[in-house]
Amino acid sequence: MAAYLATCQGLILLIDPIRERELGHAHEYFHATLLRIAQRVETQLGRRLPHYVAVCVTKFDDPSVFRFAMDNEFLSYRMDDPLMFPRVHDKQAKQFMEQLFADSQLSDVGLVQGALRQYFYPERIQYFVTSAVGFYVGSSGEFQENDFANVIQGADGQHQIRGQLHPVNVAEPLLWLGEKIAEG
Repeated sequence: MAAYLATCQGLILLIDPIRERELGHAHEYFHATLLRIAQRVETQLGRRLPHYVAVCVTKFDDPSVFRFAMDNEFLSYRMDDPLMFPRVHDKQAKQFMEQLFADSQLSDVGLVQGALRQYFYPERIQYFVTSAVGFYVGSSGEFQENDFANVIQGADGQHQIRGQLHPVNVAEPLLWLGEKIAEG
């Protein structure tokens, strides 16, 4: 796997904020893979890896993550979005991630960021806040802050998707990578 990743021009790093706050294991998995990639990429002494990296904080739809964004004024809206889904602007995504994990004693996201700074060029790293499931849209046809959870716990204790999928900011990391790679 690392040999294949070493030949790629772009990488996507997914950080699950729920698991990271509870277990703090992102650096453990990321760093081991990063070292394997670095061993396979020939770089001149002192140079960094040539990859573009899209760092994605996932599960924006999770109530604890969304409320953190809301309480800390990270939410923005796009006027061209008919459902008026909230987002964290890409320019604020790095700061959002840092603040989200700042009070977690288990999170090692700081080590992940240190490794990113050490191994990759800063202008080749972009942060995103994403949700694969998205927010719930009820009969109103628009996002409602008081009824947004699209993943709920069923009577059997299993998580289930409540409504239609409305991914948030999922295509944007891919589009950014494609644009940057095409620019050369």
